[in-house]
Amino acid sequence: RRAIRKRTKATLTIATLNMKGKSAITDPIPLNKWREVNNMMKQRRIGVLALQETHLTQLDVEAINRMYGRRLQIHYSSNPTNANQHGVAIVLNRELTNTMGVKETDLIPGRATLLRIPWHATLIITILNVYAPNDPHENAAFWASLHAKWTTLRLPSPDILCGDFNLVENAADRAPPHCDAEAATTALSNLTDALYLRDGWRTVYPDTRNYTFSQPNGRSLSRIDRIYAADHVVENALDWTIETCPVPSDHLLVTVTIKDRKAPYVGRGRWTMPLHLTTDHELMSTAQTRGAKLLRDIKTSLTQRTATRNAQTLFEEFKDDILAKAKKRARTAPSKVELALTKLQADRLATIRDPAFNTDPALREHAGILLKRIAQLTHQKNKFSKAQSAAHYRIEGEHPSKYWSSINIAKTP
Repeated sequence: RRAIRKRTKATLTIATLNMKGKSAITDPIPLNKWREVNNMMKQRRIGVLALQETHLTQLDVEAINRMYGRRLQIHYSSNPTNANQHGVAIVLNRELTNTMGVKETDLIPGRATLLRIPWHATLIITILNVYAPNDPHENAAFWASLHAKWTTLRLPSPDILCGDFNLVENAADRAPPHCDAEAATTALSNLTDALYLRDGWRTVYPDTRNYTFSQPNGRSLSRIDRIYAADHVVENALDWTIETCPVPSDHLLVTVTIKDRKAPYVGRGRWTMPLHLTTDHELMSTAQTRGAKLLRDIKTSLTQRTATRNAQTLFEEFKDDILAKAKKRARTAPSKVELALTKLQADRLATIRDPAFNTDPALREHAGILLKRIAQLTHQKNKFSKAQSAAHYRIEGEHPSKYWSSINIAKTP
């Protein structure tokens, strides 16, 4: 196969989220959630995002393309009888993913879509995005229908099966734990066995409890949003996560980062100082004092210069000293929002893993309260990030610069 022209990285982050409609009830702006989708894919470096319950129409997609088409390419499938029900979509990040030569197959309108993406070098990744019915009988028929399509249409086997399954195969994925309808779980198991797929997160964390959806009262939780993957994907996956996201939804974001197994090892790169340290009084005071000393030493070195003590070596010592102090301060003085998020997430995981979690409604309710607080802080963090982007545009968006070119001049294909 001829190598793909666009140069893409050997790693790719894939995520799935039930976005619960295209707009939040409290926001009168149409398609407001897509602004958060765009920001999230940019900030978290998500290459492929599978969405469910999108409620998209052709007019909606055209409007999204006008606003965010420079970064996002949308492949969607809507309910043919009522676009405000169901709906699935796979969103590609143009900055990270090859969007040329993508092949889409609409398997069940509004419920299942298959996408083949030229990923990296000569590799192609096939992703199946599903939004299964909530009714157990319809759920079982849905998996049986997909199984029949692979039997009769000779479709390519997916590397990734992701989405909102509206059922769990393991009782441990519900709290309180209980098994789902046997007919539905058997139909799903038959499909995943036929396609040689397995639950990636459960494979990596066989004894861990975590959930992606909770009822409004917080007393019933489940891990109905999952990513299944082929063996070669699971073996080369770097990270499986379940986390909150800025997109308003009652579901959590599930992500996995996969890599080309032939790719060489690449280190973490050069360390950079977190932005919040630029307003840290203690570090800035230390830097000013150390900078004043550097200036005095440089003036002295002009008349007493040696091979080991001159302006260049003094400046190098200054940078190394400030770098060491900044690293130390970054560990002890994280931003208040990050510190609060870390503490709340640790508290939530500790609550979920409590032995009495499955039997004590109060613990489940407490986990729900913590999750709401985490979502609020995540939104606050995202709001700050958007303010930074707006400030950047205000400063550089109206005069010729590298930034102006990046947002105004179409990139060469």
